[in-house]
Amino acid sequence: MPKWELAPVSPRSVALALPDRVVTNAELCETLDTTPEWIEKKTGIRERRFLEPHETVLDLAVEAAEKALAAADVQAREIDVVLVACTTPDWIMPSLGVSLAERMGIDTPRILDLTQHACASAAYGIYTAASLLQEPGLETALVVCAERGSGITDPTDRITRIFFGDAAGAVVLRKTAGGDGLLSYDLGNVYSDAVRMATAWRLDQEVPTSTTETPRTPYIFMDGNVVLREAMTRVPKSLSEALSTAGVTVDEVSGFAVHQANAKLVRQIGRMAGADAERVPVTADTLGNTAAASPLTALWRLAREGRARRGDVVVLGAIGAGFLFGSLVFRLPDDLVAADVAAWTSRGRRERGTGTGPGRARASFARPKVDYGVSERRRPVMQSRASDSDQWLYALTPSQAEGERNEPGERSAMEQHPDVPRTEPSQAEGERTEDIPTRE
Repeated sequence: MPKWELAPVSPRSVALALPDRVVTNAELCETLDTTPEWIEKKTGIRERRFLEPHETVLDLAVEAAEKALAAADVQAREIDVVLVACTTPDWIMPSLGVSLAERMGIDTPRILDLTQHACASAAYGIYTAASLLQEPGLETALVVCAERGSGITDPTDRITRIFFGDAAGAVVLRKTAGGDGLLSYDLGNVYSDAVRMATAWRLDQEVPTSTTETPRTPYIFMDGNVVLREAMTRVPKSLSEALSTAGVTVDEVSGFAVHQANAKLVRQIGRMAGADAERVPVTADTLGNTAAASPLTALWRLAREGRARRGDVVVLGAIGAGFLFGSLVFRLPDDLVAADVAAWTSRGRRERGTGTGPGRARASFARPKVDYGVSERRRPVMQSRASDSDQWLYALTPSQAEGERNEPGERSAMEQHPDVPRTEPSQAEGERTEDIPTRE
């Protein structure tokens, strides 16, 4: 893939919006034929967040977007491009992007919805928004990734129900002076129906020309073995390709924000990339797989922990949707600001209401007085971590606390081969396919 040789673009802020409801493994097991211990052993996930029935994806998307604008000190009227990624919207039509712009008072004709990129949305969305900003006179883009994963999983299916959670993430992108910003990217795809979800008309509809099994439910289907194999093959290679094009080594990367399919897989991808655990944050253990939003939850962690400062190199990688995959390499021209998670978590959604229609009245927010902190380079912003509302992102599992990393002198899979990881995905580092829930 080529270097980014267009006008430099870089993220200025990142924000998250999370539902209040925490769903533990024990609660899931009330409708699943499994145990909390089994779920955590196989996936590393302990809990996730679910929207309440009366809450909407639009609510989450607006909340994340408002916080991202405030953190970047950007007004709604300054937004030139709006890109919203969501595979689980409240409505197929009207557009979620237009609904969000109406809520926030954003007046731009450049609104784009990514609806079928699923877990790969953050990589493709940021790349697309950066491309749209190349039009002369445009300076600022808002990228929002929001999902209601709880709404597309069968409550009785342990293969899918245990993974997904609900969340939204948002990033403000700006054109930058100088050569820093997006350095390179890698995008790719390979067809597979191992992850699929049918539209309403396709349910129970026999199609003679189709090689895919006729869908009987509206819920998502996943073949765990294939998902594992593709993620462990495609993501490390994509990260390697993007870094190589940028002329950056793994050791020079401050942090990797990768798709949080499940906690065990994220740690394994980090090892295959040759990165120590502290540079590959895990949020899936407490949020589950938040699909489009998941790389942004990891990016938020990097920024909050002081690993996305001026001059730092950060890499975002994602895969999904059977299968699209991609990586982006940034050298940051300024500190990436992480908005406070709890700034509007309760007050914002409840004050503006959560009706069923897409075109609710615009929200009016007072910007939160958040001390984002200024500290030494790479030093975590301790003011941020003191907040009880952020502790979900810092709860370490025993394996994380021990520090999962390559032994001294051990070469990563990326270093062993410049193109394809030499270690077979099903055998890498003891993470065999039988460790991932699959259909018997």
